[in-house]
Amino acid sequence: QEERDGGGGGGGGVWEAGDGRSEKRGKEVVGEAARTIQKTLRRASQVRNNWNLWRLPMRILIIGFGRVAAKACEILHEAKADPSALLFDANLARLARKLTLSGLSTYTRGSSVFSDDSPESLEPSFLESTLNQHGSGSEELVETLDYDVLVELSTLNALKEGRPARTYIETALKRKKHVVTANKGPVAFAYKELLQLAKDNGVLFLCESAVMDGAPVFNLKRSCLLGARILGLEGLLNSTSTFVIDKMVEDELSLEEAIAEAQALGITEADPSFDLQGMDSACKIAALANVFMTDSKGACPSPNDIISSCPMIDISRTSLQSVLGKDVQSSSNGASVRMVSSAWRKADDQIEASVGLQKFETSSIFGSVGGTGAVLTIHTDLMAPISVVQHAPTLSDTAFGVLADLMHIDHKECMQQHKL
Repeated sequence: QEERDGGGGGGGGVWEAGDGRSEKRGKEVVGEAARTIQKTLRRASQVRNNWNLWRLPMRILIIGFGRVAAKACEILHEAKADPSALLFDANLARLARKLTLSGLSTYTRGSSVFSDDSPESLEPSFLESTLNQHGSGSEELVETLDYDVLVELSTLNALKEGRPARTYIETALKRKKHVVTANKGPVAFAYKELLQLAKDNGVLFLCESAVMDGAPVFNLKRSCLLGARILGLEGLLNSTSTFVIDKMVEDELSLEEAIAEAQALGITEADPSFDLQGMDSACKIAALANVFMTDSKGACPSPNDIISSCPMIDISRTSLQSVLGKDVQSSSNGASVRMVSSAWRKADDQIEASVGLQKFETSSIFGSVGGTGAVLTIHTDLMAPISVVQHAPTLSDTAFGVLADLMHIDHKECMQQHKL
């Protein structure tokens, strides 16, 4: 106060007892200082809490330990061993450091539960060696284990409309657990119901790797196409069909010869009928249409008709197994023949979906992508068509989609906790 009033002992800068004006001003100064200190302490506490929250572990339960799950764990293992984040993105490195594994379950190889601590390593061979240490099945673990996120990576069972994966997801969501899945079945058959269940319980249901091996198509809809009405989708979504057709046209192989070569290269399964009859493509376009095109008015298509009769929108399919090689060869006439999955919004706002053969100029996007590549073209009311092209995806692509969903949950959870 003396400095403020020019210092010295001559009157104005001295607070004297009984001086009401000076006493009032003194209280004001002390009050301001106290409020400033309190504000600083609150902010320091918030910063500290935010930092601690970013460091809080994320506990996951993995259902299904096939190639995708093993690759995701391998990436996390390597990222955790890179403390300076020189080889990996900082977000991925942080996820690797904070993620802990509560349990791991498979259909045929048993399961493992890590009650107290996460396993010492996420290296796939080590995790494989821990299986059979716990007798509980997947359903029991989903119902009873303590975890934050269910990572559902079991194989598709279209004959049961996406179950048992769909059951695991429903159980986890009802327990207020986030869910990440790479299984297209639940997304194709029950996306609206699962999304609503997630919203009702304040958690997230994410599925980036369900279609196109982790390419950011669902994230594109969620983050970048708000306000745009989706009018149609067209895609090359099944690499087996593309490979077989190219072999039939370019090398003049029969369907059986082309399938045998695809099997020898590991491109298709021992039973390729799910791919060649268009069922895989039907499930994928149903999943995409459910996410991209369903709204309060629209009805989503369903792949149910590929299994049994269903009152929902039919998805008509052309089976490659019903087409002779010479017919494909003659129809190409210098163009590229492709198995195209499409979904279009009709005038009555219903969705019509189909899977069938179409011809394209070899210089076009659809005509130029071959092998294991994929394409998705999105038609909207406000923008020119947008195409996402994926060239020769590997297991790393699919695993990245799973990890990207986990990072999204981590970020969302931290931001929501402190309303940042």
